[in-house]
Amino acid sequence: MPMKPVVPRILLGILLFFGFSGPVLMAKSRIVISATASPEFTQMSQDPDKIWFFQVAEGVFFGGNVRDDSLTNVEFEDIILTIGNQLKRRNMFPHIEQQKGDFLLVIHWGATDWEDDLESFFPGGLQDAEGNLDVDLVNTMNSWNFNTRRLNAALTGFDKVLYGKRRPAPWEEAELRESLSDSRYFIVVNAFDYQLLQGTGEVRLLWTTRFSTRSPGTNFEIAHEDLVNAAGGYFGKDLDGLEKERAGVDTGEVKIGEIEVIETIETQP
Repeated sequence: MPMKPVVPRILLGILLFFGFSGPVLMAKSRIVISATASPEFTQMSQDPDKIWFFQVAEGVFFGGNVRDDSLTNVEFEDIILTIGNQLKRRNMFPHIEQQKGDFLLVIHWGATDWEDDLESFFPGGLQDAEGNLDVDLVNTMNSWNFNTRRLNAALTGFDKVLYGKRRPAPWEEAELRESLSDSRYFIVVNAFDYQLLQGTGEVRLLWTTRFSTRSPGTNFEIAHEDLVNAAGGYFGKDLDGLEKERAGVDTGEVKIGEIEVIETIETQP
């Protein structure tokens, strides 16, 4: 996957991370989440009280192959702040000194490409001059859509199931392939070992979380918050397969205050 030069951004507006506004619901939208973590990080993260610090670098923006003003209206900084609200719940905070931190978070976002209906580009159909099926043309069309689908599967994390060691159930495979035929909004959060990168230049991925939702009928200005809030509980986790969450349902912590008895009602036994 292409990547811009890694230039950490120091998040000076740390206090902004501690403000939280509830997400606007996207009715009936489902968010699919893929999360992996290295064995080393899984072992290190066993301590629930450990505090982690990070820097942020802008990754690659994928504009999709359909014009979408709601996608371009969202700035990278908007995504960072939304992610920051969830990371602090995982005891992960931005470090104000550029050379310090445990992670370098590289964030990619955007929309996957629609699978092109290439047959519509050929008014004469898929036949050659003699009226026979043009095999070369069909193979070109199939290859184009195959490559698009493989890239989309990698961006969304669907490849973990579709092309993994465990063969998915037929219904699951059909559902995922159908989902990939539509454009999907997605965000990818990659966490690299920052101290190792600073010291030796070696790139080591500690954990990555990918989350996506169907884009038709959805506004990314709303969707990016719902995506992050649904996936926040999976940052740094390692999942065998994919998880699904409803848009607008925050997977963060719930705090219950002291119980107060307002009124007692007597009833007959």
